[in-house]
Amino acid sequence: MVLQMGSPAPSINVETWVRGEPIAHFQPGKVYVVEFWATGSEPCAAAMHHLMQMQERFKHS
Repeated sequence: MVLQMGSPAPSINVETWVRGEPIAHFQPGKVYVVEFWATGSEPCAAAMHHLMQMQERFKHS
């Protein structure tokens, strides 16, 4: 599957691994970040710090 700017978000079945409340509906104008990573990947682990900083910076947006 290839997504481009403006593509509708695909359905994501996350009931088995999501923590917290799943998102019921995507809100227009709101940015959603989905990160797929593996625990054994050093680049993935390194990216986690950056993702946490982004979450903190934009948590009220």
